[in-house]
Amino acid sequence: MGHSVIHKCRKSETRGEFWCFLYALKYRLRLGFPNPKRYKDKEEFNKVLQESPVEAFLRVLEEDCPSLKGTLHLQLVRYPDKEDELEDRVFFSMKRAILFTQLLPLVITDDDYGSCDVFKGKVVKIDVVDSNNFSPTQSRVLMVCEILENVVRASGGSLMPSMEQIDASDAETTFHFCVSHKPDRDIESRHIFVGHVSCTSAGEAVVSTEDCKRIFSEELALMSEHRLDEETDVSTNNQESLTRASLMFAFINGNISKSISLKLDENITPFCKGAVFVLYNYCRMAHIIHKYKTLEQDGSYPPLPDVNSVDFSLLTKPEEWSMMYEFVICWPDVLKSTASDIFPRYGDFKIHKILEFLKSLASTFSAYYRRTRVLTEARPNLLPVLQARIYLILALMKVYKSALDVLGLRPVQNM
Repeated sequence: MGHSVIHKCRKSETRGEFWCFLYALKYRLRLGFPNPKRYKDKEEFNKVLQESPVEAFLRVLEEDCPSLKGTLHLQLVRYPDKEDELEDRVFFSMKRAILFTQLLPLVITDDDYGSCDVFKGKVVKIDVVDSNNFSPTQSRVLMVCEILENVVRASGGSLMPSMEQIDASDAETTFHFCVSHKPDRDIESRHIFVGHVSCTSAGEAVVSTEDCKRIFSEELALMSEHRLDEETDVSTNNQESLTRASLMFAFINGNISKSISLKLDENITPFCKGAVFVLYNYCRMAHIIHKYKTLEQDGSYPPLPDVNSVDFSLLTKPEEWSMMYEFVICWPDVLKSTASDIFPRYGDFKIHKILEFLKSLASTFSAYYRRTRVLTEARPNLLPVLQARIYLILALMKVYKSALDVLGLRPVQNM
């Protein structure tokens, strides 16, 4: 059965027609939506909908989202006698088995899945103000700068060395960003403002990034010693990755333009635990795939079949649909949205959306990991669903790794 979404029209919306559908898609489904620029003449488009509204809705969506073709079902229910309130409802559902079957092979085989074209054909120059400063605030600035570079690359753009000058003839294809903790809006470049970071420990100010790293590293070591995190351990080999991730969770866990105040001797444990949780759930996925390949090599499991021959209709658990629907499908839109936000001259760079995406993905997979035994016995009746789950995890790993790469985080290697 499809995953249904009901949207109740508002008085300001056209009765059960395209704009209602656009709203439902954009705000309720987060799957991308038809391009409104193609339908500037609302009255003309409404005439089409009056003839066959359901078929028109599906045709519009499938033209703009080809990968969803054949996976959608939509029904309009109208209540024309209601005068006090518009009671039209759009019932939207997705055919899960078809969606799995069409999209998972695409994700697995497409090396560029998850990338976007926001900066395609564009050259980007990024300058950092006060780059020789080693304060926690400047560390946050440099972190934002690195993520901006990664977003540009993942969005099809290329980077210009900071020492080069922008040619006036290339103004339409070249973008200049300045990342700074100083709110200077008179500069010629697009300005990304980063809020101040205030760190204290035992009542004294911490003015060095290295001191911050040391304190976070000590907290991670303490977590490992006392096993404050019930599911994971912190090994020495992963200390550097986890320390960087913990700092990132502290520095970009919200709007980067706002100042933050950290008491390093009191409230950094949640950031450390969050970083550990996100990185180790990727490690869990990698461990499952590694173990499957090991058992495949010693003959305990048969070779993994071609992705196009797997029966994905066997993926019926709620978490399996959630991981596909909310994360595998939505990741390209999350990246595109993050990249698009920085186009305005003083636009927001909402990189915390990627961090929130990773935390939600880790939480969903963790619940699935606890409730579902993926590597079952190699019985003929169990192998088909096992192999479908292996491909789902491979798709999740691809999306997970893409998001980690954008943030500049390195996955841990063991648990």
